Amino acid sequence: TVSVRPRPRNPLAVDLDFLENLPVMHSTLATAALMNCLLNTKGRVPPTQDLLIHADLERMAHMHFFCLSTAADLLACEDEEQQAQQQQQQAQEASQGANR
Repeated sequence: TVSVRPRPRNPLAVDLDFLENLPVMHSTLATAALMNCLLNTKGRVPPTQDLLIHADLERMAHMHFFCLSTAADLLACEDEEQQAQQQQQQAQEASQGANR
């Protein structure tokens, strides 16, 4: 067992600053995993900690869905770039074939 004095107000507190500074994809995965962990803990701790956990869950849910939508936008942009590159490459190959 670990003994800490004085007792922390919320030993399960989430470091949201850390999560905000992760790359988007990492933050998306980390928030989902931490929310799952806290959801499994909810109801198994004293009521005062349960309220603090609930507050962290709300903030992480907002962060998670923001990161999720940002990640989706980034992936869509990457797909568009890849398609543009493929079309350009096909055009170059077609023009080289026509010049032969």
